[in-house]
Amino acid sequence: MRAILLNAGRGRRVGCGNKCLLRTGAGTILDRQLGALKRNGICDVIVVVGHDMAKIQSRYPQLQYVENPLYRVTNTAYSLMMALRSDRRAAFVVNGDTMFSDATIAAMMPYDDAAAIRNTPHCPVSEISVKLENGDIVKIGRGVDRDFESVGIHKFSASTCERLFRALSRSDFNTFFPEVVDDILPFGFRGVFVDDVYEVDTRQDYLDMRRRSEALVVAQLDEENVPAVCAFYAQQPRDVTAYFKPHGFDLPVMMGNLRDGNYYCALQRDQQLVGYGYLRGFDKPGFPALGLLTGHDTSGRAYGFYLGMHLLEHGRALGLDAVILNTCITHTRAIRLYQNLGFRFKQVMNTRCYAIFDYYRADLEIPQHYIDLTKDRSDIFCRWLD
Repeated sequence: MRAILLNAGRGRRVGCGNKCLLRTGAGTILDRQLGALKRNGICDVIVVVGHDMAKIQSRYPQLQYVENPLYRVTNTAYSLMMALRSDRRAAFVVNGDTMFSDATIAAMMPYDDAAAIRNTPHCPVSEISVKLENGDIVKIGRGVDRDFESVGIHKFSASTCERLFRALSRSDFNTFFPEVVDDILPFGFRGVFVDDVYEVDTRQDYLDMRRRSEALVVAQLDEENVPAVCAFYAQQPRDVTAYFKPHGFDLPVMMGNLRDGNYYCALQRDQQLVGYGYLRGFDKPGFPALGLLTGHDTSGRAYGFYLGMHLLEHGRALGLDAVILNTCITHTRAIRLYQNLGFRFKQVMNTRCYAIFDYYRADLEIPQHYIDLTKDRSDIFCRWLD
């Protein structure tokens, strides 16, 4: 048995590059997929790539790749056709933004043709859903049955792959491949109910996935958790706090922050504080500033990425057009984090760099207020949305 992973898309709704590279507490989504497949004996893996192709290939040189050169204008129907063009053996077909457990793959193994589904009352009509009869799928597509949602993991026999390839070759390449599967539904196409699958379509999906799978909680700062934040900051090494000094971290200052109208939060896991973040400066000209700090002993857990995503999503919910973010240009760890969050570097004018995250438009200019304040400084990060 082999697996085809569809990872060509741009992940525009998440806004941080290819979603298979999104960090979780135990590696990327692709790491988690490969682990679950391997533990079920599936080591023959083909990855369809497009956006961020070089980045994926350099990180996973052991995998086999098929390129979708038209990823900007096609959808999963074209990606799957490219994967089946030279090899139509039986295969699992998995969306690149879907995280699942070993049990999901094991539950689908007994069937020649199957799709992982879950009971989702009032499933949005834009999502792929299925109609069931005696446990078998008799129709699949968008808005088919708003009670049973397909969650992006399919298993096809060799004969179904052959028929599917021919159907895909005749299809609209800008469609989702399950809608083409509906044209050649195999007999005994089993719907396998699962409850341990996470799909990451949006930023909020990513936050929800990590909150549920890793018991992460973001709590707005209040009088009860301020002392813990002060103690957390005091425990960080000097080489960390040297980069992060947005305000005082003594108790009076922190208590005062609660009354300044800004947003401060603490990231906790299992009731242990592992990060601190803020959006502040709502009372000043220009855009509010974003800042975050995670524990020095939590490296590799992607808590900074999670907290950054939370702050950006919170800013969007507040109706912000953008936020400003700054760090020392020599702080390479922070720079990598901002790049993973989708910021890109742009030379502007020596010791600091600034960043703009634009949620809504690509014509945002740096506010004159910030240009005046930073005219003797040299570097800038920008994150424009497509």
